[in-house]
Amino acid sequence: MKLMPWSITLILLVLLGAAISAVRQWQHNGPANSTEQSAAVTAQNVTNQLYLPRRQVSGVLKAPQYLQLTNELSGTVSRLNFSSGAIVEKDQVLLEIDHQEELARLAATEVRLAQQQKTVQRYQQLYQGQKVSTEALELAQARLSELRAEQQVLQSVIAKKVLKAPFRARAGIHDLQPGQFLERNLVLTSLIGLTGHSWVDFSVPQSLPELAPGAKVDVYLPGQSEPVTAEVMSVEAQVSAQLRQLRYRASLPLPQQQLRANQLVQVDFATGEQQQLPAIPATAIVRDQLGDYVYLLEKDQAGVFRARRQQVQLGPRLGEQVLVTAGLQQAQLIANEGAFKLRDGLRAEVTPTPASSFTAATEF
Repeated sequence: MKLMPWSITLILLVLLGAAISAVRQWQHNGPANSTEQSAAVTAQNVTNQLYLPRRQVSGVLKAPQYLQLTNELSGTVSRLNFSSGAIVEKDQVLLEIDHQEELARLAATEVRLAQQQKTVQRYQQLYQGQKVSTEALELAQARLSELRAEQQVLQSVIAKKVLKAPFRARAGIHDLQPGQFLERNLVLTSLIGLTGHSWVDFSVPQSLPELAPGAKVDVYLPGQSEPVTAEVMSVEAQVSAQLRQLRYRASLPLPQQQLRANQLVQVDFATGEQQQLPAIPATAIVRDQLGDYVYLLEKDQAGVFRARRQQVQLGPRLGEQVLVTAGLQQAQLIANEGAFKLRDGLRAEVTPTPASSFTAATEF
């Protein structure tokens, strides 16, 4: 009869041990997974994208025909034949500086010149008849040459006081007035030739591949979204000593009349061969003091997605996509939105990516 309580106690101890073992087994298989920390993210497969490396630099529009109109001689403006900003034709008289004195001296010189020519002709006839000496003939000829030189000097002075347009151009703004006295070598205005093309000058760092004459570049004009193709026509012989850049000049097939010289433009050109690079959304990138990272999503033995931190080297950004130059391969599955919540080994709860956003992973 005394064995009965001990038997009951023993049975209860066995049942209690079994219950404790069952509870531990249940905690290991069930709640551990249900209470494991996780993060909800969207995901997508890495896809390759064609990319042509390009560079954009600032350029300046230059007029193929340009000069600053100056007066070599001083004097009073006697005639003004153009207005500010007007279009002037080639050989059009723009301005005259008073040259009445030179005209009078030229007329007198031409009279003496005509008389001296007759004298030389008469001396030549007399010399043939041996009626004048050789010295007399030579003196007459020397005087004729002197008068001709004097005539040329006066004509040159008059030409310097009558300023003409060397080419068809648009004149700049000026403050000239008839009767105004001009000091010598004064800049009067500017003339920009109305050519059928324009120049674009730009400089490229020496670290980039050199552009050969004939290479094509895209020029973005102010206020225009579509580029105009220009052709490189000349390359500077040396790199600039200050900035270590090489200067280029390209021909832009637009009339100078449609442009403004010295305008800033953007010049875009290729710097390498076309290649395929992995493209990822900008939201998939995680940054810290050690660099740029993405999180790869890989399944463990139980088929659960786990995050693995992967360092990447980023290239240029194309809209919402960023190209990757190293660290990723096509078709790898990466976390997109919510990637900042992940860490190495953390369970990832993958939610579908909207079809309108990016290319979703083919298999989760």
